Amino acid sequence: MISLLSVLACRSTTTTPDTDGVTPKVTHTGTPDTTHSGLPWTFAHSGHTGATGHTGDAGPDCDTLPAGPYEMHSTNVIRTEEDFDFDDDRYLLTQSGVSLAGVTRTGQTSILVSNIGVDAAGIRTLPSGDILIAQPDTGVVRRVDASTGGSVAILSSLLFPNGLEVSSDGRGFVSEFVATGRVREFNPITGNNRIILEIPYPNNMVLSPDEQVLYVLASTGQFGGTSRVMALDRVVDGWASQPREILSSPQFLGGIAVDVCGNLYVTEYSSGRVGRILMPEQRVEAIADLGLLGGFGYYSSARFSPGYGGWSATELYVTDRFELFTIDLGIEGRHVLK
Repeated sequence: MISLLSVLACRSTTTTPDTDGVTPKVTHTGTPDTTHSGLPWTFAHSGHTGATGHTGDAGPDCDTLPAGPYEMHSTNVIRTEEDFDFDDDRYLLTQSGVSLAGVTRTGQTSILVSNIGVDAAGIRTLPSGDILIAQPDTGVVRRVDASTGGSVAILSSLLFPNGLEVSSDGRGFVSEFVATGRVREFNPITGNNRIILEIPYPNNMVLSPDEQVLYVLASTGQFGGTSRVMALDRVVDGWASQPREILSSPQFLGGIAVDVCGNLYVTEYSSGRVGRILMPEQRVEAIADLGLLGGFGYYSSARFSPGYGGWSATELYVTDRFELFTIDLGIEGRHVLK
C-alpha cells in the first residue's frame, strides 16, 4: 500500500461499444445522437496498436518525462469556484454566483449561462461542446446546450452528485459523494444510467488516456478524513465488479488529473501539495507545494487544458475554490476536446 503523505511532506515545492443505451453517438457536426451507440475513439484502445494517447504523431516520450523543479504560478486575476473545465474556443468554465462563467486567459469574464444553481460542484465539457453540471444541493446533473445556453436535468434524485468525468465517445460519469456512495455511468442525452461502483464517499474522477480505467478518489468523510485512489477497470461487458487500490493517503485529497502518458496527479485538499503517481509502477513523487503561493486551502480540482485560447496544454491547473494556480509540467494532459 502506497502512502502519499510521506512523499509530499519531504519537499515543499513531480473497447467495445456499449449497447445498453448508456453510450450516446456524436455526429461529425458535434451534435449528439441517441439512435446508435459508439464513436470513433480519440485515444488508443483495444482496437488500436498505437501507444496510449497516440493521435497520429510520435507522441510524448513517456519514458523520459520533463524533469523538475516545475514552475508554479498564481494567475492572480482568474477566479474559480469548486470545479472548472475548458471549452474548445477560449474559455475556462467555472461557476460565478448562480451562473456559468467563461474566463479568458487574461482574466476577462463573461456570463455564458444563467441560473445553473447555487452549487455547481462538478463541471465537465462533453465532446459535442455541451457542458455537464452536477448540483449536490438539488441532486441533479444538468446538460447545458452550448449553442443556446439552455439546460435540462439529465439525472435527478441523486445523493450529493459531486464529481464528473466524460469519455471521448460521449458518456458521462457522476459520483454520489455520501457514505453509501455510488458512481454512475450515464447517457447525457437520454439520462439512461447504471451503477458501476459502490464505495464510501467517491468524489473526483478521471479516465486513463486509453479510457480503459476509471480512477476515483474515495474518502472516509466529506471534506475530511483519509483518502484512496481507486482504479476501476473496463472489462468486456462493462466494468470490473471491484476496484483496485492505487494509493492511500492520511490526508484528504481534492483534485485528480492524468497526463497523456497515464500518470496521475493528486492535490492535498488543505495544504495545496501536489503529487504525481507514476504509472504503471505506482511510484509517487512530490512536484509542487501551492501553499507557498499564498492560497488559503480547499484545493478541490485539478485539470489539464485542451490547449485553446492561450490556455497551455502542458500546464496543470489547480483551484483552491477562489484562485487558479498553474504548474508547468512540460507534458500534455488528457482532455476529450483534444
